[in-house]
Amino acid sequence: MMISFIRNRSLGFLMISLAFGSATEESSIQLTYDNYDEITNGKTVFIKFFSPSCGHCQEIAPVWERMAKQWVNHDQGLVGSIDCTEETKFCDDMKLSGLPTLLYGEPNYKGALLKEYTNDKTYEDLSEFANATLFQTACSPINLEACEDLERKHFETFLSLELGELSSIIDEKENIVVKAKREFQTAFDDMQSSYDRLGTENEIKKAKIKSKIKVLKAIIDSRSKNA
Repeated sequence: MMISFIRNRSLGFLMISLAFGSATEESSIQLTYDNYDEITNGKTVFIKFFSPSCGHCQEIAPVWERMAKQWVNHDQGLVGSIDCTEETKFCDDMKLSGLPTLLYGEPNYKGALLKEYTNDKTYEDLSEFANATLFQTACSPINLEACEDLERKHFETFLSLELGELSSIIDEKENIVVKAKREFQTAFDDMQSSYDRLGTENEIKKAKIKSKIKVLKAIIDSRSKNA
């Protein structure tokens, strides 16, 4: 009976896999640190950084590959995937906040100009975003003609600076980030201290009340016995 159940269950999984196999086949291009520049050159990209063992990554995989099918061999748009268990240096350099992370835009400078996609990860949302984004050249310092006036002026200002000036700006921005992290940590520590203090005060208060309740119950019990 058990063997028959296992056999039938396995057959069921096989039939489901066959039925949905087309949705899970890899249509997105598998990118690596070595092939990235050559494959993405001249493209506008939409890239998934993932780990095969990540639960959320597994959930998005069929939807991502279904969306990627629309962009196979496309002249302008490219949908790719990078396995962070294989490309650890690449993913570390990208300073990802978690997996999966979806980045899009201008792929040059090893992805330094890519922006993070933060909307819903349904097929409809991903497909709609890709259709609105990947057909056109992404705005960047090397594609100024694709930029709106404000963004173009912003990039032109940076491109006109000397290397030393750029380094100073980078140092200034990094110091702002460090300061923000420090201020957050200080606020968090203060909040934690307040939480711990309030927790201790609450426990002491409850202990005193429970002690009084115990005394009152003892008095009632004593009177009941003497009645």
